[in-house]
Amino acid sequence: MITLGRQAPTAGGPVSDQQPIWINEALAAAGDVAYRWDILTDTLEWSGNLAELLGDAGGGFESGHGFNNRIHPEDLPLRLKALSDHFAGQGGFYDCEFRLRNSQGSVIWIHDRGTADFDRDGTPVAMSGTLRVITSRKQTEARLERIARYDELTGHFN
Repeated sequence: MITLGRQAPTAGGPVSDQQPIWINEALAAAGDVAYRWDILTDTLEWSGNLAELLGDAGGGFESGHGFNNRIHPEDLPLRLKALSDHFAGQGGFYDCEFRLRNSQGSVIWIHDRGTADFDRDGTPVAMSGTLRVITSRKQTEARLERIARYDELTGHFN
């Protein structure tokens, strides 16, 4: 018999306490956190190391509203549109990149990917997904874009 990991308790506690330990280990190895958003009560549950991922203790991330308050104002409409499109059944998975402010005031880039659960009437009732910090990728993209547009020797446009 192959054992994939130790089984965490299955009753009570947050989502992270109800999952097999190997899921949290896999999330940590990927540098991701998973979430479950109960849309009806606007509560968020997290699995993985949210404090390490976001660079703070995760304060303000207990609800969807609190999470939205941390999203950069220029990016919030993009995220809300992506959620709305997903809830309306457009496309497969919800997939969005946006900037998020942590408790120290630093801005990090996040890749958010998930899928909603719907009731019999087609109303979204919950959403599960993952967050990944993509700040270094975004910085590399910006640097490459700058190099492509400017001559570093002269400082002029290419």
